[in-house]
Amino acid sequence: MERVYLDWNATAPVWPEAIEAAGQAMRDAWGNASSLHEEGRRASRTADLARQALADWTKSRAIEWILTSGGTESIHAAIHGCAAARAGKKRIVISKGEHSCTLGVCDVLERQGWEIVRVGLRSDGTWDPQEVLAAADPATTALVSLIWANNETGAVSDAGALAGELRARRVPFHLDAVQCLGRIPVDLSILPVGLVSVSGHKFGAPKGIGALFVRQGAAWSRWMQGGNQERSRRGGTVNVPGAAGLTAAIARSRSVEAGGIESLRDGMQCQILSTVPDVRVVASAARRLPNTLCLCVPGCDSSTLLDRLDARGFAVSSGSACTTGLTDPSHVLLAMGMSPEDAHATIRVSIGPATKASDLDAFGRVLVEEIAQVRGRAVAFQ
Repeated sequence: MERVYLDWNATAPVWPEAIEAAGQAMRDAWGNASSLHEEGRRASRTADLARQALADWTKSRAIEWILTSGGTESIHAAIHGCAAARAGKKRIVISKGEHSCTLGVCDVLERQGWEIVRVGLRSDGTWDPQEVLAAADPATTALVSLIWANNETGAVSDAGALAGELRARRVPFHLDAVQCLGRIPVDLSILPVGLVSVSGHKFGAPKGIGALFVRQGAAWSRWMQGGNQERSRRGGTVNVPGAAGLTAAIARSRSVEAGGIESLRDGMQCQILSTVPDVRVVASAARRLPNTLCLCVPGCDSSTLLDRLDARGFAVSSGSACTTGLTDPSHVLLAMGMSPEDAHATIRVSIGPATKASDLDAFGRVLVEEIAQVRGRAVAFQ
């Protein structure tokens, strides 16, 4: 059975070019990038290329990028770094729809005496810039940290106008852009945010490589101690093979046309809505990532439906891969005002450059069959 992968928001398959680049770095740039000899310089140049690739893609400067182990470290570094740099201000503003790693960091800080303000989500899955501004008192706020594109629903919030207002107030603004690169434009020459977190494996780099953008002049202090790597902004030996894979993945991803992916997503959405009764698209009123379709299927337990789809060769998710296995309904969906029952009946389909129209046609047909089976069983057991 040929499997169809429809869980690109969890992770993307690694581009062949990235696999080759990482392997080449292991063979030719295996030195420590902090060493001063030729082997070290060769490794350092490989890491420099990754920072420059990030800068070119986002219209920023290579000196403003810090290579990390991934999105989680980048988010931790952004929040802890701003908290340390602005210790006299004890408020951090986030949303109730943040990724679990952001929620976890802020839970720890709250126990340490920080004031964590959690703004709500609107019914379309976005946070309200005016609610954020109302919470971001310049006298007390150390940081505003928000997810730009939600990993579960695909809803993209309006970061542009908010960033300008926060800059005018001199309140640092961090964006979790882990789901954004390769899917929506990220132009840091016009988006005045201070910090941005990204993760390479979301767009085809090897796992274990990510980055944190820290705009020059931003109020931020290093978080990870124990070394002077990344211009004394991060401790830890640079992942040179990961950096090489990141550079290759960026080059490949920049050639992908997001419009084609969105057209495939929209075609699948129309097929499902026209053939399956009582199904609705979550966050349909918002701007969404072009590759993401979040569906509420009343009468279907999502875990049961996903198991059946998996058995038939389709890899689909019920939300964030970082919370898979939890029995509680998604905190994101609850924050949008969904009932626990509907939240438990929601699945996420996310596609990518390798997805074919024939894959989605087959998925649509199988989904119709499996929804009918699961709903029929649910009625029989009542």
